[in-house]
Amino acid sequence: MNPIQLLLLVLLLIYLLEGLFWVRRQAFGFQLSSSQKARLLRPDSPLGNAAASLVPQSSLPPLAPLLVVEAWPITIGSEGVLDQPLEVFQGKSRPQGGGNYLAFSEIKNARAEGKKIFINGKKFSLASSAKQAELLVDLLEQLTKAKPKARKEILKKAREESFSTKEISSRLQLLSAQGRSLAWFCNLQLFCLIVFTPSFFYLPQVAAYWREILVALLVLQLAIDFSFFRSFGKLFPGRKKERWFRFALIFLSPPAAVRARAFLARDLLAGFHPMAVAKVLLSQEKYRSFFAEAYRDLGFPMGPEPETEGAQKLLQQQRESLQRQCRKLSENVQQEEALAAPEPEEELSKAYCPRCHTQYRKEEGTCEDCQDVHLVLFKA
Repeated sequence: MNPIQLLLLVLLLIYLLEGLFWVRRQAFGFQLSSSQKARLLRPDSPLGNAAASLVPQSSLPPLAPLLVVEAWPITIGSEGVLDQPLEVFQGKSRPQGGGNYLAFSEIKNARAEGKKIFINGKKFSLASSAKQAELLVDLLEQLTKAKPKARKEILKKAREESFSTKEISSRLQLLSAQGRSLAWFCNLQLFCLIVFTPSFFYLPQVAAYWREILVALLVLQLAIDFSFFRSFGKLFPGRKKERWFRFALIFLSPPAAVRARAFLARDLLAGFHPMAVAKVLLSQEKYRSFFAEAYRDLGFPMGPEPETEGAQKLLQQQRESLQRQCRKLSENVQQEEALAAPEPEEELSKAYCPRCHTQYRKEEGTCEDCQDVHLVLFKA
């Protein structure tokens, strides 16, 4: 391999690596399309660890952006907070956290450092994004300072905001408006990297115009930089450090500049519940399936359950509250439909898991994947 081929290979690898998002297992990716609907992506790739995996973005035009959304990684109630999530969407992974429960009377301070959430100076949990971590810390501070009677209303308002399909649609429209020119620039940048870079080395006719090509590429790069910087400020006001960091990244790397719109979109809906995002972005058929999966998870939760009485009470109360919120959101999807038994896959199937719908030939026991969830017999 000669130096020119090596350079082109390095550029290609940088471009592909910039297209990989490190996503927590409990999160979801929603890849937008031109129809403003989305394809649901799950971070179940083997390229990762127990907590997260790599999720690839679109590498070909039109470079559809990927939105990463995760439910709250901690469970918050009116009396305290638990370092485990309320929901376990991704089937086989048990809740993260050590079952650490803190009453609000025990919380002296809370802060966010990047994606990490600290309470009383100790790391308490990890969010999918810095934005989500900051939103949760703000909520914890409000609840800690509030009187016990006021906490329920504060928590109810926060939950309703996380389920606001109107606000989700508004954010998506803002992304479309702010990122329209950026999308064109990014796709044009990709075309230039694919066409002009190899041509410059292998076609003398093209190389003769290297000055003009260099100026054009520089203008395009600056257009991407300016458009990204302006759009980021509109979409994420107040996030100056992240804004400058992302700007520096795309400014110094033309392959990274192709992903500028993806960087803009990744955390656009951080803080919103995946169920509400799915309601807006998925087709009706796919949403019904998604709703059923999430609702079964709440009805038949995967363990282990925390040992403290306060934590157990918190989980029970918040599961019931979240079920009500889900039913309110999904008026056209009946609870009975979500909890309905699957059709037997074979004559020997005698029982099924009510949570993941895995079928078994045995009549009793617990699900091998969900472990603590008891099997249910098929009706004769």
